[in-house]
Amino acid sequence: MQNSLYKLLSALQTTAVQPNYRTLFESVPGLLISVTPTLQVAAVSKLFAYTARETAEKLQGQPINEVYPFCHFSQQQVADFNHTIKAVFSTGKSTAVQYKMATTGWSISFSAVADEPTETSYVLLQLEQSAAGTADTDATIARLKEADRIKDEFLVNVAHDLRSPMHIISGYAQIVLSENGDKLTATNRQYLQHITTKAAALGELVSALLAYTKVQAHTPAPALTDMHEVMLNALSTVKEAYPKINPAIEIEKLPAVIGDEELLYQVWYHLLSNAFKFSAGKPAAAIKIGYGMVDDTAAFYIKDNGVGFDTAYMHKLFNPFERLHNEDDFPGSALGLALVRLAIEKQGGKVWAKSQENDYALFCFTLPGAPEQ
Repeated sequence: MQNSLYKLLSALQTTAVQPNYRTLFESVPGLLISVTPTLQVAAVSKLFAYTARETAEKLQGQPINEVYPFCHFSQQQVADFNHTIKAVFSTGKSTAVQYKMATTGWSISFSAVADEPTETSYVLLQLEQSAAGTADTDATIARLKEADRIKDEFLVNVAHDLRSPMHIISGYAQIVLSENGDKLTATNRQYLQHITTKAAALGELVSALLAYTKVQAHTPAPALTDMHEVMLNALSTVKEAYPKINPAIEIEKLPAVIGDEELLYQVWYHLLSNAFKFSAGKPAAAIKIGYGMVDDTAAFYIKDNGVGFDTAYMHKLFNPFERLHNEDDFPGSALGLALVRLAIEKQGGKVWAKSQENDYALFCFTLPGAPEQ
């Protein structure tokens, strides 16, 4: 292929055939650049143009030092590069050099192309992204993993440390209300009730943070899992948590899957909790649970006829601590759906939602290897 490239580059000098030969050169596979003696780009391959995020036409005539990746070289690397390419032009001897950068490296072959035996007309650069930066990248990844581990440990410790004082604050406030409530003004009683409510909310947030951290650190253990039973267990827990909410629940038989039972329980628990909470205000609250085709995809789903949400904010729905509804109307940690996404994605699945405000909310998720409909 190298000889053919030489012929193509030599033909670029002939004005009458230049456009045709340039088109051929651009089509050659690989990251290729031809450089003139004035260190300007004569032609590039399509792959190089794509990598540089420019068109071949725009790159033609550009100083080579201003073109990606050379524009990111250090001053010393630019000086070494210019010295090398000028030496190839003057001697006609090809060479190869590696340039190490912060997160990667480039291996560049410099090949002299001549139409006259004693004069180099072009230098062909053939680039390959090398593993020169692998050690640095591995070290950076290791540092990030360690920082992530420290963050998780810090979060767990803080969450545990917060639990005790929150219980104490709430307990003392309730004691004052029960023993001295009749001696307090209405405003003071309201203050104490507000303290109790906020302490309980913070306790719920602490529990949610611990659950999220636990899922984050959990390594999935896929096994044949009775999805129907997992969902029923989660439903039982949710009913106990919301004893005053009694929606009509329609349940279709769910197929068994290969998945992590602990993670799947968390998914159903939080999706069901949301369905109960956000449909509670409807006179005839209803929830449907099943498995079937949604958006041309076989998926598990849960649908409620509650308040729904504005789809304009769909991009925030599964983010931690993002709320699409007023906290006073719908209290909670704002971590449930983020935990659902984390638990599903750790198993290689995906989760999404559809809604119509004040009509319904539909949450769906898939898992690899789930049965086709």
